Amino acid sequence: MAASLERNNAVTLPPMKRRTEKIRAVFRFTIPVVKGRSGRFTWSILKSIKSFKEKINSKNIDRIGKAFHIIVDGSDNFKTRFLINDYCFKKKKVLISGAISKFDGQVYTFNFLKKNSPCLKCFIPKMPPNPDIDNCEFDGVLGPLAGIIGSIQANEVVKEILGIGNTLCGFILIVDALKLTFRKVKLNKRLGCICYEK
Repeated sequence: MAASLERNNAVTLPPMKRRTEKIRAVFRFTIPVVKGRSGRFTWSILKSIKSFKEKINSKNIDRIGKAFHIIVDGSDNFKTRFLINDYCFKKKKVLISGAISKFDGQVYTFNFLKKNSPCLKCFIPKMPPNPDIDNCEFDGVLGPLAGIIGSIQANEVVKEILGIGNTLCGFILIVDALKLTFRKVKLNKRLGCICYEK
């Protein structure tokens, strides 16, 4: 089972010209939009989506995350990303994290069931000095890049569930949308990190 933890995005659905049904532009939370539209499809997986209309924090993260083996993090701030990283490490879950800023994106897979798996803090040891400014809401993002990073995260989830292929565990996938380049960089455990074990 996988969960997607995101910030409380409000999404606008514009009217669809090529459909007989007219949809007015409305503001809803991301997951309920997908869930609300799932009745039009026969995919049973969409009907099992659970939505949580609350911001993730240290008090509710276990209640929200305990039922899931794989956590997909698409949050846009370091406080939430660090919280999810520490929770997944403590509970030995698989964390598939995606980050975007302007024209750059990164994807990580941390499989905390494996002793050799690094964590987010191996790459970013400390909270940035301006965590409220150092986020994609402040810097802005290239819209299609979010789709690219999200699709790669979904691909990682499929591989983890089926146990096939080579996951990104132990690597960072860096995407440069301006140059359209993909680089896979080795990420080792950092000495002194919370995940480091002798």
